[in-house]
Amino acid sequence: MKVCALCDRELKYNIGASIECGHCFHRDCFAEWKGDTKVLPECPICQKTIINFIPFYLPMENTDKDVKEADIKSRLIEQTIRNKRNDLKRIIEKQKLDIEITRTKVKKLEEELVKCENKSKVAQQDDTGELFKKNEEEIEKLKKRISTMKKIKKQTLLDNKTLFDIEKSLLRRLYKIQDNMDEKGKKALAKQKDLTKQKDHPLDNTKTSPPRDRCDSESSNASFDSDVSDYDNEYTFATEDSLKNAFGIVEWIPSVDPVTTRMRKTHFKMVFQNVMPDLGRCIPDSGHFFTNLNCCR
Repeated sequence: MKVCALCDRELKYNIGASIECGHCFHRDCFAEWKGDTKVLPECPICQKTIINFIPFYLPMENTDKDVKEADIKSRLIEQTIRNKRNDLKRIIEKQKLDIEITRTKVKKLEEELVKCENKSKVAQQDDTGELFKKNEEEIEKLKKRISTMKKIKKQTLLDNKTLFDIEKSLLRRLYKIQDNMDEKGKKALAKQKDLTKQKDHPLDNTKTSPPRDRCDSESSNASFDSDVSDYDNEYTFATEDSLKNAFGIVEWIPSVDPVTTRMRKTHFKMVFQNVMPDLGRCIPDSGHFFTNLNCCR
């Protein structure tokens, strides 16, 4: 049995030989022994320089036992390969089936997704249309309300202007009535003074005076009483008529403007208190204005 001079193992395979001395070694053992040195190695047996180291193959004896073992190993390897191949085929078939099932599920999910998107679009369109319709109705209501407010504002401005003109006319009438009443009152007072002077005169004695003088005195007293009565009646009629006109103007004010109504009522009360103090004190507050108006009528 040939052995390697470096590892003392049997030389069966991977053999190399030196041409110079003919000694044989394992090629791996020789390469490890040589190392990385660049100097030509020497044979570890005869110390000759090895220039050429070539592979060397020994003839091997094949027996029936070795052939059988090799055949069994070969069959086992082939069976293992076949089993592996069959396993791989089954795995591939199973994966193909799983892929097909997954593809079918994905397709169904995609169809359901498309249906849901369509339903969502339809519902969104319906909601948008309903919302748009509600917004349009709300806009129309606001437009009508704005138009009504503009009309009310315009009518209120016209009413205020007309009411202001009527107030001016009423004031002029009240002041004129007051001037007339003052003038008639002055005349009545003058007559009263004359009568007083006649009564206080030493010769004024109804019992001793002649009948003609007594008739003149009685006529003067009757004339004075008549003037005073006319003054009172005319003053009363004029003030009551003015008060009715004032109440009628306040009642004519549109009910859509309660603030203006209260302001006008207060203003009329102040006017009567300034022009005719006696009557102005009798004018009620705004809460009883129309009740007093009905009583005056």
